[in-house]
Amino acid sequence: MRTSHKGRLFRSLGVTLLVFAVLGSPLSQSVGATARAATAEPVSTARPSAVHGANLLADQIAPDTAPVVSSPLYQADNSWHGGTDVPGEFTFGAAGVADVDHYFYGFQDPPSTRVDANTAGGEAAVTLTPPTDGAVTLYVQSADAAGNRSPMATHHFYVRSGDGPASHWRLDGDTTDEVQLGGRDGTTHAGVSWQPGALGKAVKLGGSADHLTAPNALPTNTSFAISAWLKPAAIDDTVHTAVSQDGEVVSGFRLQVTADGNWRFRMAGSDVAGGGSEQASAVSDSTVATRQWTHVVGVHDETANELKLYVNGSLVSTRPYNGDVDTDGELAIGRAENDGVESQYWEGAIDEVRVYDRVLTDAEIRSRVESDDVRTGHWKFEAESSTTSVPNTVPGGQPATVHGGADYTDGAVGTALRLDGTDDHVVAAQQVARTDLSYSVSSWVRLDERTTEPVALASQNGSNEAVFQLGYSGTDRDSWDWTLRGSDGGAGATVTVSSERAPRVGVWTHLAGVYDARADEARLFVNGRRVGATEFGAAWHPGQNRFEIGRAKHAGTWGAYLPGAVDEVRGYGRVLHDNEVRDIVVANDVPSGFWPLDGEVTDHSARGLDGTTHGDPEWESGRSVAPEPDDQAIRLDGVAEYVSVPNAVDTTRSFSVSAWAKPERIGERRVVLSQDGNGTSGFRLELTSDGKWSFTMAGGGDSKRVTGDETAPQGVWTHLIGVHDVHSGEIRLYVNGSSAGATSYAAASGTVGETAIGRGQFGEQQEGFWQGAIDDVTLYSRELFEGEPERIAALEPDLAHKLRLNESDGETASDSIGGVTGTLHGDADFAPGRIGNSVSLDGDGDYVSTSTVDLRTDESFTISAWVYLSSQEEGKATAVSLDGANTSKFRLGYFRDINRPLGAWFFEMPESDTESARVTSAAESVRSPELDTWTHLTGVYDAEAGKLWLYVDGNRINDGTVSNTWQATGGLQLGRAKRSGVYEQSWQGKVDDVRLYSAKLPGDRIGSLYDSYGTN
Repeated sequence: MRTSHKGRLFRSLGVTLLVFAVLGSPLSQSVGATARAATAEPVSTARPSAVHGANLLADQIAPDTAPVVSSPLYQADNSWHGGTDVPGEFTFGAAGVADVDHYFYGFQDPPSTRVDANTAGGEAAVTLTPPTDGAVTLYVQSADAAGNRSPMATHHFYVRSGDGPASHWRLDGDTTDEVQLGGRDGTTHAGVSWQPGALGKAVKLGGSADHLTAPNALPTNTSFAISAWLKPAAIDDTVHTAVSQDGEVVSGFRLQVTADGNWRFRMAGSDVAGGGSEQASAVSDSTVATRQWTHVVGVHDETANELKLYVNGSLVSTRPYNGDVDTDGELAIGRAENDGVESQYWEGAIDEVRVYDRVLTDAEIRSRVESDDVRTGHWKFEAESSTTSVPNTVPGGQPATVHGGADYTDGAVGTALRLDGTDDHVVAAQQVARTDLSYSVSSWVRLDERTTEPVALASQNGSNEAVFQLGYSGTDRDSWDWTLRGSDGGAGATVTVSSERAPRVGVWTHLAGVYDARADEARLFVNGRRVGATEFGAAWHPGQNRFEIGRAKHAGTWGAYLPGAVDEVRGYGRVLHDNEVRDIVVANDVPSGFWPLDGEVTDHSARGLDGTTHGDPEWESGRSVAPEPDDQAIRLDGVAEYVSVPNAVDTTRSFSVSAWAKPERIGERRVVLSQDGNGTSGFRLELTSDGKWSFTMAGGGDSKRVTGDETAPQGVWTHLIGVHDVHSGEIRLYVNGSSAGATSYAAASGTVGETAIGRGQFGEQQEGFWQGAIDDVTLYSRELFEGEPERIAALEPDLAHKLRLNESDGETASDSIGGVTGTLHGDADFAPGRIGNSVSLDGDGDYVSTSTVDLRTDESFTISAWVYLSSQEEGKATAVSLDGANTSKFRLGYFRDINRPLGAWFFEMPESDTESARVTSAAESVRSPELDTWTHLTGVYDAEAGKLWLYVDGNRINDGTVSNTWQATGGLQLGRAKRSGVYEQSWQGKVDDVRLYSAKLPGDRIGSLYDSYGTN
């Protein structure tokens, strides 16, 4: 537009532009324009004059060619890329249209988000995250300055679900790409072989010509990551490449060992000879451990312009990278490409190669290393026919040899090896660690006596000295010790990390020693908790290495023989982090006492603390998840009955107590579990007089109590945990796996009296006798860690309600999970059931109801029950239903009509909570029900898929469809259903073990549930 007239320039404060166009005129047409301008100079109040300029050309012609869309990550091909949380860059091009001014883009048609071109007819780039997985379409249009839009460009691409790798070669004897949508199976060259791997098998390469190739795996000009477990055979002044991807001339990236023996992740700057001037490398500062598995990851972060190298989960190098190389050749395992020639062949083994078309985070890389749990050695000490050889359970691990008269005994996990403290020991055929690099050793140990001199649980030894020694200090210091020495001659630095508290004789204890070479630090863990650390910068690795269990070498002489037992000895060629040490302890779940109370009071831990009953207690059905006929619980009368066991825990240290309890009465103080002290219980897990659960510690002149807020349900199984944590200086109470409170406590004194199940002690008198049932009492000589109470208490994941219906009389049925009591109506009564008792219903007004349920029925759920049909009248009979306001949310039962004269099982859900609600499609069985026979029915609702499934006796029978979902607000009904606001469909027969789950159960879990009941 002209902004001058007859040589006069408008310096305007505001311009009014009037453009006259005629609707229906040609797409380009001359139109008149009139402008008035207010000048910046002082002016009179008179209205500015209008200036009539030349005609303007109104642009109504849209770009006639759709733009070009490209993305290095989300390419428009038939491969799967990225993920729903993985952003990618998209570039829009004008396709030669010169007046393109901007673009519109989006994942819906028409697109609405605008981005300007970098110049007229130029490009624009945006970073987008796919809105979903599967097939995705990005819609893009270009537009000129007038806003006229081009034809639509559609960029179709496929987004990978989850966050897994783009390809994964396990190399377990073949070259299959294990990713379902990967499709990049490999090919072997020059006769590769296979050997035991880090996990399963691995490929073994000889360093000359043997290697593997696979189709191009990823674009190297965008972010990506490559990982593998690597085991180099030797360092020989030659570069050896484990994984690379070919370009035209050079490999785009290489994961390799340098000639100096360091790990390296290298990327070419461009696809030219020598890699170009922007070639860059991230290199480790520590040497490679040969003949030992190491996890190595290379990451290219295109956004940050960085290369990162990780070794065994730790970031060891970060370097800037400004290259731009996109290689479209093969991915190679075991070689590289230099100047168009294959070279740098790998000598050693390679396992578990993964490629990702995105950046991996530090947490993801560490998690991968931890979950793979690759050990250098693992001796479980499970009793075998041979008493002289102990298998090493790692792939390809060599057995250890037993010397002396060592024999097997009850262990922390299964069996263990008992050593006499004189000459018994175990010699491994290999080292467990390169001791000048990071490493870790862990084991369960039982010290049977205190010795004046140090004793070794485990050591790795040079010619004269133990490089490291994990064990007991002797009575001088009376501690657990982790000792590292700096030389084989005794002249180097020696450091020892010791526990503050003395070991407890005869009790299984978990020890772990860690050396972190990057931090120059030695760390000691006792029962999963770090108890000390100290600096150690004199690490070395002797030429002669022997890993020994039960003894160590000092000044050239063997000694430090262990009197006790060892179990689950593990070695790692890396740092074990605090959470990993804790996870080992948690997974092993080693108690200091365990009494299942299944009709007897035997201790099922390795300590043999068998109990004694007092009075004449009875036995009843227990609270186990699986409906095992042999599962029982002890029932105490609340007068004088209880169980005594030998002193089980040291109350001056950390410990935890756990039990299931079912009170028969509320209103008096009743003790579930305690340990006698000097006149008063050292601890009590109890029910207070006002019906609250409580954990109390007493001693040292101080007493503290933690009490929950909720009233205990009468007649309902409740899981209780009390924890004394000396490290945090507090006691904690958990009810059904959830925290019920905590308070500070630091005055514990020792209690030497018996441990009592079902009573307490006060004023040197026994008191607080329990009235009700107790089951599965467990004690630990440590505090429980975060998440353990929930795991220990969990009956089943997602189990919201469970009516076992095992009562013998009365008008109520307890819910052992959710605490929603069922009420019997009519002549409903208890009768022999599928397991224990059941509820018997006469089909004429008998039913069981609850007031509510704790379940979202507009989301996925599962209902299961045992049913016993005594009549096959025409119509429907419902065994289990759930009330809405006007109709049942679901119905599970039996029907017979003209189309099914022999009857069928059904599971159905109305579409809405209205009187006229219809059932779109029910899941019905084909097999006809049998009279007077127990049958297990399971109904599954998958809200996401809008599907119902019916399972009969653990087998999936049929499915149905429901197109609408709604939340029911009523209670559970056994023996009837609601329809149009009226109850009907009465059940004649019996119902047993009703369970409601807040999730859709998979078929294998339903099958396992059915199998768990056993045969009739």
